[in-house]
Amino acid sequence: MKKHMRKPIYWTDFEDLCKKTWGSKYNFEDIKKNGRQGQAQHGVDVYGRLDSLDGYFGIQCKGKDAYNPDASLTIKEIDEEIEKSKTFKPPLKKFIFATTANKDVKIEEYIRLKDEESRKLGFFPIVLFSWEDLVDLIEEDKYVYDWYVNDILHSSSYSIKVKVNDNLCDKVNPYILRPKYIKETINHVCRMDALNSSNVLKDLHFPNIKFPNTSLNIAESIIYATSGREMKQNFQVFEIQFSNEGSGSFSNCNYGVIIDEEDNLDIYYSVYSGGLSFGDRTKRYSDKFEILNTGILKSKELYFEFPETYNDMDDILSEFIMHWYFTSKEHTKMSEGELYFKVQPEITETYKTLNDAKLHEEYTSILYKAEKFESEE
Repeated sequence: MKKHMRKPIYWTDFEDLCKKTWGSKYNFEDIKKNGRQGQAQHGVDVYGRLDSLDGYFGIQCKGKDAYNPDASLTIKEIDEEIEKSKTFKPPLKKFIFATTANKDVKIEEYIRLKDEESRKLGFFPIVLFSWEDLVDLIEEDKYVYDWYVNDILHSSSYSIKVKVNDNLCDKVNPYILRPKYIKETINHVCRMDALNSSNVLKDLHFPNIKFPNTSLNIAESIIYATSGREMKQNFQVFEIQFSNEGSGSFSNCNYGVIIDEEDNLDIYYSVYSGGLSFGDRTKRYSDKFEILNTGILKSKELYFEFPETYNDMDDILSEFIMHWYFTSKEHTKMSEGELYFKVQPEITETYKTLNDAKLHEEYTSILYKAEKFESEE
């Protein structure tokens, strides 16, 4: 049963494949590409000399869209390349069309007719190898098969893209994190009606003490995380998504993410064991998975943990960068990049007034000492 073999993505890889295939088929190494890109090649991309032909053969490599099953050679292309090949020097003894286009009965018939015509006019034989014909040649030659399947396909098709929650997280479009906090302002009130009828403390100079007519208010602001359904909302859940943008598969994959030590947040990962719990707090998280084919593979649920409380709004981290890396068995050179985040906390403000018995006691003591000081004077 014939296995499906993926076509080369790049035309240069297809030329290399043709060079390797016919070089191995005829068992010689002095097969070459013709000139360089941009030069007139006289219809020949690859050529070599065969003793059995007592001359040179030439290959015209025609890459077609690998994802369009209807892509094919055209009669116009065939005629143009045949005419060009007649100007190759020394004259060819054999001309081969090699194409990634699938087999087409009409094109094959036309090539046969052109072959007969060329022979009768004293020119070279013309042969066509469509993609299925090339696959036959590749699968019959272990050397070419191993080189193409294990080297070219993998090395030319590796491309990994990393997202967070379906977002690219680049500089232009950073991912927005919205931890939820409550900014609670508490007024501690101490009733000191005695101050209304006494000027004792007003005549003394105690820094940092204010003396209103009927009460003393000391305000403090606390910014703390609100409670979500399962956790405090200073935790922000995210998933890292690795998408294989190439056409080869990755195996024995390792990946990791890192946040800078100076950034005031940490990474947790989720563990489900009878309920949600968390692994260690860390600045670096790594994991692995066995295989990544075409498509997307997601990490475990991860969490950014911002501090539970802040003294001031300015202390909240406004932006940061998370670094990522990825390796696999086939792609030993590390892929790495950066993911950009902005923090836009959702703040709910509340106000509370507390009658503070302790504060009342402290200021009563101050009043007593002040009156005693006045009497001693």
